[in-house]
Amino acid sequence: MQKAYELIKKYGMLMAEQEYSVGDAKLFIETETGVYSTKPGTDFADINESDIQKEEMAKLPMSDKGLKAMVYSQTPYCMECLKVGRNFKPSVDDMAQIIGPETASFEKAGYVITRGRTLFEAITAMTVLEKSAEITVLADRIGGAKPLNSLEAKLMRFVYKKKYSKSEATAKADEMSGDKAEDTLPVRVAADPREQYLREMLVDYGKKLVQTGLVQGTWGNLSVRLDDTYMIVTPSGLDYMRLTPADMVKVNIESLEYEGDLKPTSEKGLHAEVYKMRPDIGSVIHTHSKFCSVFAASERDMPITLEGAKEVFGEKVKLAGYALPGTKKLMKNTSLALGDNFGAIMSHHGMLAAGADIETAFANCHLLEENGKSYLGVK
Repeated sequence: MQKAYELIKKYGMLMAEQEYSVGDAKLFIETETGVYSTKPGTDFADINESDIQKEEMAKLPMSDKGLKAMVYSQTPYCMECLKVGRNFKPSVDDMAQIIGPETASFEKAGYVITRGRTLFEAITAMTVLEKSAEITVLADRIGGAKPLNSLEAKLMRFVYKKKYSKSEATAKADEMSGDKAEDTLPVRVAADPREQYLREMLVDYGKKLVQTGLVQGTWGNLSVRLDDTYMIVTPSGLDYMRLTPADMVKVNIESLEYEGDLKPTSEKGLHAEVYKMRPDIGSVIHTHSKFCSVFAASERDMPITLEGAKEVFGEKVKLAGYALPGTKKLMKNTSLALGDNFGAIMSHHGMLAAGADIETAFANCHLLEENGKSYLGVK
């Protein structure tokens, strides 16, 4: 019971920190001693042990034995789709990775059910599904969202399940089982003070992306140019909130060879392509931010209308033609769309923002998202 309480309390805060109401939500986890859940009306920002109950079932009713967590929620846009009987297919790749090519449908009882190997995964799935519902609704204002090809969505789901970072999956699974995840890499400080500083900045701005809602879960990636030869990038598939400077990966811009045991982001080639094309750029950020994703899902350029944004992006930010994540085609299409600008919309994939340094790249990322919000008429 104590272990279940500690886990639910920790991840209940993720529920409380969402920018929208989760309604009369409920968390479930399966442990070695049984299934535990939150009671109706639980305040996720202040969970007490008395808010946790043990269910009669010994295991969660899952078709996949690896799934150990489940969330019932009533998020606003999912509930809006439920109310009018509207189903939708993935139009952005993060939803495809979560549910595959299936149409999202909702329980008639009035709940959205998301599952995962851990509570972190189940809550992230809830967040991505709510974002996808909002994207689908908002996209009607600019011509409508276009669903991904079913076979490609299926491939994305397969790759996500098979290649999701083993380090992160193991850490979260150990947490669920009560075992402490041990760090396998020594904590090290870069010999070059500037490199160490840039690593620390990547950690800080990765957390800022999460805290400002510009990324969900482990999606998105950041990089900084170290010099003419190397860039430093975020690792693949790790929770931004637990990254350290030593986890950042040093990558050769030309060869894409990297140092250390952690794999760099699968979009390392895209970051390198931008640095090779644009000597003035010192940092690149790729996110699946919500309002930019509306344009990505609708396959539309983003007109720039927000005061102050035209000074950075001009009259519009171009749409990059669609390509599968991590491919050379994606690198080419996105770099062409970026051109001499500081932002690009990535078809069915999100957005890219760049700047002379990471502070500027983050500011441009936030500015582009705010412009999208304003253009769509969201208050």
